[in-house]
Amino acid sequence: MFRTTRIRLLALIMALFAFVGSAGAADPGGVTLRNDTSRVVVVQCTVAGSGQPRRCKPVRLLPGESLREPCAAPTLKVEVFDGPNPAKSLFSGTLSVTPETPIFSISADGRTVVVVPVPSH
Repeated sequence: MFRTTRIRLLALIMALFAFVGSAGAADPGGVTLRNDTSRVVVVQCTVAGSGQPRRCKPVRLLPGESLREPCAAPTLKVEVFDGPNPAKSLFSGTLSVTPETPIFSISADGRTVVVVPVPSH
């Protein structure tokens, strides 16, 4: 009886250490892109890692959905396409990522969209 209790306690302690240890390994540098339009958009980011730019997988965002992209670089290239017609580009630009502006809003601007930082409080 004592042995099974000890094994369970040891497993609980190991799980607790794994959970607490993973919090420090979380990526502090990241950016959130939020779809504040009333239509479906496709977002594709390009991040610079190890000196080489890497295109991320395109992500379809419904109205109100968000995308969290890890980004350690001070800039992030973002392309936004129309959801029903992914060949139609709505926005292409480079965002300046700072700790003060980790969230960007994708907003409608006529037939295209703009991506603007959302100031943190």
